Amino acid sequence: MSKKKERTFMSFKRLLKLFPNKRYLIVGIMFTILLSFTTVFFSHVLKLIIDSVMDKNFDLFYQSLYVILGLIVVDIIGTYIKTRLLGTYAESGVSKLRKKLAEQLSKLKFERLSSKHSGDYVSRATNDIGKLRSFVSTTISQTISVPLTAIGAIIYLCILDLRLTLFSLVLIPVLFIGAGILSIPIGKISKTLQEKLGKVNGIAQDTIQGVEVSKAYMLEEDLGITYQKAVSEAVESGKQLAKRRSILESFSQFLGIIPFFTTFLLGGYFVIKGPMSVGELLAFINLLNQVTHPISALPRIWAEAKSSLAATDRIYEVLDEEVERIDGAQYSLDNSEPLISFKNVQFRYPDKLQLLFENLTISIYEGESIALVGPSGGGKSSIMKLLLGYYEHYEGEIIIGGHEVRKWSLKHLRNQIGFVAQDTFLFPETIEENIRYGKNNSDLNEVIESAKAANAHVFIEEFKDGYNTLVGELGNRLSGGQKQRLSIARAKLKDAPILLLDEATSALDTESEAIVRDALNKFMVGKTSITIAHRLSTIKHVDRILVVSGGRVVEEGTHEELLSINGVYSDLYNKQLYNSEDKTNPQVMGGIVNE
Repeated sequence: MSKKKERTFMSFKRLLKLFPNKRYLIVGIMFTILLSFTTVFFSHVLKLIIDSVMDKNFDLFYQSLYVILGLIVVDIIGTYIKTRLLGTYAESGVSKLRKKLAEQLSKLKFERLSSKHSGDYVSRATNDIGKLRSFVSTTISQTISVPLTAIGAIIYLCILDLRLTLFSLVLIPVLFIGAGILSIPIGKISKTLQEKLGKVNGIAQDTIQGVEVSKAYMLEEDLGITYQKAVSEAVESGKQLAKRRSILESFSQFLGIIPFFTTFLLGGYFVIKGPMSVGELLAFINLLNQVTHPISALPRIWAEAKSSLAATDRIYEVLDEEVERIDGAQYSLDNSEPLISFKNVQFRYPDKLQLLFENLTISIYEGESIALVGPSGGGKSSIMKLLLGYYEHYEGEIIIGGHEVRKWSLKHLRNQIGFVAQDTFLFPETIEENIRYGKNNSDLNEVIESAKAANAHVFIEEFKDGYNTLVGELGNRLSGGQKQRLSIARAKLKDAPILLLDEATSALDTESEAIVRDALNKFMVGKTSITIAHRLSTIKHVDRILVVSGGRVVEEGTHEELLSINGVYSDLYNKQLYNSEDKTNPQVMGGIVNE
């Protein structure tokens, strides 16, 4: 067995272990086997009825009729029980699989999540799991009943007439071999199709989320072309899959017809000559159908099984991905040393060859307000990601509260940090629920107090439903300033001793920025804060400004101290001032701002 097939088999085996209520699967399979035997036995009873009619044997006729009625009842009840049990087994298993997949996605390393489009994960959680549901509820039963019925029918055919059976079924090995060869590419094509559907989902997701930009820049046509190209690629894979399946179906149908010609010719001859009765011939033809039809269906079932197993592989690719560690200690913050320090840190992103940080050294003390400024791409946001434990493959030391980040429990570490991002993410729930994510066990009074501290209470009360107002997908029912104030309220409710602000006001208008800035200033009192600032005018009063460029701190000091040395910070500040004020502003002289 090849490694790929072995991996697929192991994925399926693990899937069955994961699904609960295995007794439903076992009993469902038992009924599948029972129904397969009743199908064969039905043909035997049919033979008895036909022969009793030809022989005018009324006793045998009525007995056989009662047996057939009993078989019909058994078939109806058995089919109901089998379908109900396997359906319940599939739904309970898929529910557990969805939960496990969702938990796994929440635990994946940040670097892994950021390297793959969310649409691909959505496709695995929807399309692939949908395939598995169909496979478990239907295809598994078919893969058992179809060959079992065929085997039972062949055995009974041999009992009826061995010569006719051999003549009729001589091409079946050809069918099996041909079907096996033709079905080989189906698994690979199906997996490719699922990957392309994931890309289609991703583009559709981007188009919906970026609808405002799309309309503003009249990108509908361009995005439509991109989407159509992805759809066309998926359709092309779908056509290849359909082509393979159609060849299999045609091949199966062609070879499935031949046995009937043989049976009619030789069977009719045997009936005329006497070795075979009419009842036996009709039973033979009926059983032959139970052989050729299942065997003709086998290639399709194989194709569906391979497609479903490819989906299983895709799901377990996610389930087998490395997750964030769960070890580490629950330290308390030790304030005797610098609260936060980077010591000779070297770091690069997994997909980059060049170092982002080389011997980065920073010390931040308790209660200090720090601002990080510098050119784009200098590593400001990366410093925050390292503090949050998103990446741990660095050299050197990053110490928080006297302990190396990699020795902290990540959960406990992140409990010490409040984070307000530039791009505020809100869940499509109520305002109260979005704020409460800062501390899940908080009551409404605490939520309201946090909202007041974030200057959000007034606008919340203006909504008809107040704190029960739904914010919409990505908070699209709120303005940028309103969303940012809810993000601050969430961080305020968490009330962590360390606060990270990643350009929290850069996307806001002047009025909204003033309101949000006021809320932040009140919130930052007594906390150790690190702010990434785009507008340098907003960080004049922080304790220290660190200028990060080329992956290292090139300047450090207060606003006035950095202006006085006429370096990188002074250049950045004067450029912003030059762009925001009249070029003849008397304060801008010789590249130095007089304050």
